[in-house]
Amino acid sequence: MTLPLLEADEATRLVRLLGMLGSAHDGEVLNAARMADRFVRERGLMWTQIIQPKPAEVTGADGWRTMARWIISNFGDELREKEAAFVGQMTTWRGMPTEKQQAWLKTIAERFGGR
Repeated sequence: MTLPLLEADEATRLVRLLGMLGSAHDGEVLNAARMADRFVRERGLMWTQIIQPKPAEVTGADGWRTMARWIISNFGDELREKEAAFVGQMTTWRGMPTEKQQAWLKTIAERFGGR
């Protein structure tokens, strides 16, 4: 599982900034959006690192394929060479993967915060 990108107080500050996006005053909304973006960039992060889709379970008839697609679309550039080849293959795999394949896929997903 990956470590949190923000400390608790930093996350609280970002949540407050994003909460201001609901203001009825356009100037406040624009200022909050700029401050939030600056906040993320100053920490050397990208929004895709802050906001990630919830992964699917690796269970069920097609859950493992959904998990493989989630890994590739969100973390493809962070995978090791063998992992990238394996996960890419799983997105188009016909039939049910073996228990060993499912276990490896789950291990990779857990490294990126999946379950």
